[in-house]
Amino acid sequence: MNIKKVIAFEGVSAVGKTTTMHLVGDALREMGHEVGIIDEKNIIRDTISQFHSNNLWVSSLPPITESFLYSAAYAFKIEVEIENAKEPIVMTDRYYHSPIVCQYARIKEYGVSLSEVVNTITSPFGLQLREPDLTLVFTGDIDNIMDRFYSREKRSMLPDEKKSIEEGILVYHKLENYFPNYVMVNADGDIEQNVNKALDKIKQMEIIK
Repeated sequence: MNIKKVIAFEGVSAVGKTTTMHLVGDALREMGHEVGIIDEKNIIRDTISQFHSNNLWVSSLPPITESFLYSAAYAFKIEVEIENAKEPIVMTDRYYHSPIVCQYARIKEYGVSLSEVVNTITSPFGLQLREPDLTLVFTGDIDNIMDRFYSREKRSMLPDEKKSIEEGILVYHKLENYFPNYVMVNADGDIEQNVNKALDKIKQMEIIK
């Protein structure tokens, strides 16, 4: 029986979740815990990346095709990468919440509701994908996110990217109504503060003893 604990690190691009995740992993290992880390990209996600140009959130694929591919990428992550992990604690950079946020923004113009997107991505063909034991959703002030984006990408954020991130933050907040063990974390502080916030939530949820 698979009894590993899964912690998902979520949030918009450049909010600092990936850096925080790796530092939290280091801290947990120093406490004596075995921790596996699964990065955002996999072979299906790499396929989608081939259709990206300057915009990091939106590809040149048609929206419905893109939505299916993103859903497949995270189903693969859950079915293969997470389930095959050997460590008792597994932390993952993004989970199925990311394709929900991104693809809802792309296909809502077709009259699709957020609930429909949630159900389709979390339960493909009616099969419920595993829920994380804890989802930490990092968000923050858009100006701080833009500064981090500039430091990481060495360029300013495009207007479409800024709009996508602002919309994404709103949808991440709405998802609080859909998922248990889903915690919003303000990431406007420095990285040490964000790591400590994450560790506090992990302890509160009794992921570690």
